[in-house]
Amino acid sequence: MNYMFMDGLSKLFTLLIRVADKESSADPLAPRASLALLNRMLGVIAKLIVEDHDTKKNSKTIFDQRPFYRILSNMSQDLGVPTDDRQELAASLLPLVGAHAQCYLLLQPSIVPGFAYSWLLLISKRTFMPYLVRNQKGWQTMHKLLGSLLSFLQPYLKLGITLECVKRLYKGMLRILLVLLHDFPEFLCDFHLSLCEMIPLNCVQLRNLVLSAFPRTMRLPDPFTPNLRLDNLPEALQAPRILVDYQSSIGPLRAAVDNFVATGQPADLLTSLAGTVSASLASSSSLCTATILHLATVSIAQPAKNVGLEFLKALVHTCEGEQRYTVLNIVANQLRYPNSHTSYFSTAVLSLFAETESDPVQEQITRVLFERLIAHRPHPWGLLITFIELIKNPKYGFWRKQFTRSNPDIEKVFESMARSCLGASASAVIKQGQQNV
Repeated sequence: MNYMFMDGLSKLFTLLIRVADKESSADPLAPRASLALLNRMLGVIAKLIVEDHDTKKNSKTIFDQRPFYRILSNMSQDLGVPTDDRQELAASLLPLVGAHAQCYLLLQPSIVPGFAYSWLLLISKRTFMPYLVRNQKGWQTMHKLLGSLLSFLQPYLKLGITLECVKRLYKGMLRILLVLLHDFPEFLCDFHLSLCEMIPLNCVQLRNLVLSAFPRTMRLPDPFTPNLRLDNLPEALQAPRILVDYQSSIGPLRAAVDNFVATGQPADLLTSLAGTVSASLASSSSLCTATILHLATVSIAQPAKNVGLEFLKALVHTCEGEQRYTVLNIVANQLRYPNSHTSYFSTAVLSLFAETESDPVQEQITRVLFERLIAHRPHPWGLLITFIELIKNPKYGFWRKQFTRSNPDIEKVFESMARSCLGASASAVIKQGQQNV
């Protein structure tokens, strides 16, 4: 296709939409004709892209995504999303940006894989993504776009496929999350549950980026401050906002769980529930995540009945191997910025480590925390606090565990991490911990 033709076509579309906008502006109560026309034009372009992609795929010829990217990029630029940071302007442009977002959802990588690079560039443009996320009404749409990208990448990342095309899409995903972390951290805070479910367990850096987000109005305490206590912080009493409806995943089990919390009956509910949740991990982690979080919120509201910790103990000892690793990762996903959930799950992780008599459980807890800390920065604040407490407090006996001394190389890695967390006091802590055998 001729690029000059595509440029002229995008300008023609822009002119038609602006004319329609002027005609409809005479009647403020009438629906914007320009928006309807824009939706129709974008729908036609999306249909052409899908048809051309499928035709080239069936005929085994190369699909050229560049002309289609050019016309969509030009339309996004020409229609005009100016580089203005005013909040009221962002709100007025949301319908326009939303029309482009619906077009991009029709062209997501799982539907048109040959358009994936262009699609990634389009959703990350400075004339699109900032204006979609700046207004909270656009968050659900941005969440769908990120979800479609993660769903497409998930099979490749999960299997560790290192194709160059997958690497480039992964790097693009990292950059999008970095922009969101820097400019719109509240978005990542509110959708951390669903985003972490879509990120494979071996993608530690991606998950750390999501979990390191904290509200811009908050100033994080230095996690390396001596004698810092999470439960003494005023933020530890505030529940985080979660926009994902995770409780719907519990389904019919919700009534039985709430009845047990109120009456304590049937006495074996937590054990049977642990078996049900453990079995569901073979296909999805959504039920496990929802159950753990729901019982945690109940326990925070009713500290005398710590059913959340009781359930975690039952679940951790019911599961084995990979299933238990998944459960512990779900728990570690709640170790974020200072809030009531971070405080609760930090205490829960340390209690599990201290009270279990199973060396494999303690080793897996250490693995989940440790592999997130040896990944590239940033590191979630709550994760750092929990790990520092684990290796510093002698009551957990971390340095006496066999798995910390099973191999000289492993021992050196643990000591190196301790020095980065504890500074000058690391050597004394390690020596004291090893002597108290």
